[in-house]
Amino acid sequence: MHVWLKQFIQRELITIKKLFWNHLNSICRKVAPFLDKIQEYLSFRKGCIFLDPHLFGIMGREPKFPRHCFSDYTHQLYFDALISKPKLIVELGTDYGVSTRVLLAAAENIGATLLSIDIKDCSGIDINEKYKKKWYFEQCDDVYFAQHKFDHWKSNQGIEGKIDFLFIDTSHLYDHTVQEIHVWFPKLSDHATVIFHDTNVRTFYRRHDSSFGIGWNNNRGVIRAIEEYLKTSLDEKVDFVGCVQGWAIKHNPLCVGYTIMKRI
Repeated sequence: MHVWLKQFIQRELITIKKLFWNHLNSICRKVAPFLDKIQEYLSFRKGCIFLDPHLFGIMGREPKFPRHCFSDYTHQLYFDALISKPKLIVELGTDYGVSTRVLLAAAENIGATLLSIDIKDCSGIDINEKYKKKWYFEQCDDVYFAQHKFDHWKSNQGIEGKIDFLFIDTSHLYDHTVQEIHVWFPKLSDHATVIFHDTNVRTFYRRHDSSFGIGWNNNRGVIRAIEEYLKTSLDEKVDFVGCVQGWAIKHNPLCVGYTIMKRI
């Protein structure tokens, strides 16, 4: 077979494959809400109940937010923030403010300050005024903010020291995550904790309550960037825990993945 013919067939097969997955994704996104409702009625497993008065005050005892790809980790993020006892928390990616509310509840308990950064204007999310007194929001590209604005912002707010707790939930793309690690990690304290969300993104994902959602293919963007930084290989499809390059790392593959790293 001529080389040009072989290349032509390969290109056509790639095009057909893309069209097939795009069509399947479109169908799945249309039927997913209906299937999700059915599973919600049939499921016997409920989400975590919030006992803490601050978390209950900002989220509700049983959260009323629609289930999404972060639903399984609200309680885990809260716990991780509490036990880290940070003074400065930085959240990269705010969106509808689910993780923001969780981090603000933790900040209220431990006297921390929360800085949230998002490329969209998320300053108007509905948060009780009681919890806003230690919340700062900046609309900016997070990589640019780290390079050109973060030190100035700290100086203006009278904040000293480095970042103790960093939560990353932005584009989930490899190149962007590599840049985030490059510009934000030098600003971490000696015993900092870093949380990456979306470390196991795939077309379909399963939640803790056995319902499922529709994801997308990011070519292992976030976990691949972590692998590159730690100079190791990681299997994001399974639970793992270990110590790599001076970091304790623990991964939960459920839903779209949640990976915690702590400097040791």
